[in-house]
Amino acid sequence: MAKYILFQNDRFYRMAPDEAKRDKWMTTPNIVAKEVDDATYKNVGCKKTVPTLNGDNISYEDKEHVAIEDTERAQNALSDVRDHLISEFKFIADENYDSDTEVKNMVAFLEGIDKTSVTSFPEGQEIHEYIYDLPGCPQIFPLELYY
Repeated sequence: MAKYILFQNDRFYRMAPDEAKRDKWMTTPNIVAKEVDDATYKNVGCKKTVPTLNGDNISYEDKEHVAIEDTERAQNALSDVRDHLISEFKFIADENYDSDTEVKNMVAFLEGIDKTSVTSFPEGQEIHEYIYDLPGCPQIFPLELYY
């Protein structure tokens, strides 16, 4: 299934996991959708890269992720990212939260993450990527939500 990165005025705007969500976003002024492969889509969703539209091409800026070798710092960083994702999902879902089982399942998954299982993060590993690679993690990103 095709996945899309959406741009507004050449800047990264949203993500669409399929044509139906892409088409909903295309009603917004100045939106351009570009099809990307699954790995690129996940890298954008996990905040490993930031896309920019240059004419007809997408350029990607890789984000630098330094190693976190201290256990307490790694656990706090995981907790911070987890809590931010929960807030982001709830904020975007807003009044739709109670009726959106996909978002509620993601929030429940995030709330169940045991930060004590982490002792470090290697250089280059984004914490979002760690979360999305956990077994059972729903593969939904906040910027996919559209109501």
